[in-house]
Amino acid sequence: NRGHALEKGVLMKRLWPDAVVEEATLAQNVSTLRKILGDPASGGKYIETLPKRGYRFIANVRELSPVRLKRHWDQMGSLN
Repeated sequence: NRGHALEKGVLMKRLWPDAVVEEATLAQNVSTLRKILGDPASGGKYIETLPKRGYRFIANVRELSPVRLKRHWDQMGSLN
């Protein structure tokens, strides 16, 4: 959902539907994701923090056809 803001509460319910999770857990996971993506802690290329609200994915997104997506995942699996 590039460009769409996701409220913290909505994110937590989607990611952990059967658990009670604190905002600190969400923040830690976003921080980890930023490190993996090489995004600075303040955001920038991929994830924008919306203070007191939530987050927004801001990177360009390219959709793959189902065939190309399967090929991509097959290649990723062969890297392990």
